[in-house]
This record gives sequence, C-alpha cells and structure tokens, in this order.
Amino acid sequence: MTATLQVTSNTLVVGREQGLSARGAVRLTLDAATSDAFTITPSTGGEIRASFRLPFGDAPAGAKAEWRGLDITSAFRLGDLEALPLAAALAGTATFTGGAPSRLNVNNRAIATSVRGRT
Repeated sequence: MTATLQVTSNTLVVGREQGLSARGAVRLTLDAATSDAFTITPSTGGEIRASFRLPFGDAPAGAKAEWRGLDITSAFRLGDLEALPLAAALAGTATFTGGAPSRLNVNNRAIATSVRGRT
C-alpha cells in the first residue's frame, strides 16, 4: 500500500524562522515516509532542496539537503539560533545517516553580500 501526499505550505515554521514556503511529494508506505524532491524557500530568498527516508520501524533514517542563495540570517534562525548581523549567502550540502553511530556530513560556503545594517 502506498499513498502520495502533495505538500504545499507558505506558513511553515522551523526553529525561529517563520513564513517558510514548502512544497513536494511525500510517499507513505507501511514501512516509511520518503521524498526525493522536497523544497523549502525562506522569505529572505534562496532555496533548500531535500530528500529523506523516515522509517516507521527500527531501521535508520536518512536525509540529504542542498542549499543555494540561503541568507545567513535565515540559516541561524532555521537552527533555532539568534541571527547575527552578518551579510552572506550560503551554498552547501548535508547528508545524515542514522544508525549506531549516526553520521552527519556538512559542506558549506559563504559568499559575502552587501545588506544595509549588516556587517
């Protein structure tokens, strides 16, 4: 049995970041929730594209994400942190593999930008 949900929202909240837009298909089976193309867009610009597998049993979860043009203040708020007065656009990738031990690999690049009121 498989069900596919088309998810669309413009009111998603993650950490301290509000007003995120999200869209993508999420497949539900008896074993897991999965997506190959889930996109989150902050109001400050940029985009986060993710894929994930979240098992309903004891199997390890996994997720991959790629971001481009992500405003650094949004990144701080997404991480539930107080945003610092910095001006940069972020690009990078992250891969999470659950299990014992869990593993998280992150690669990130910041490109300085000019925003009034920020360093």
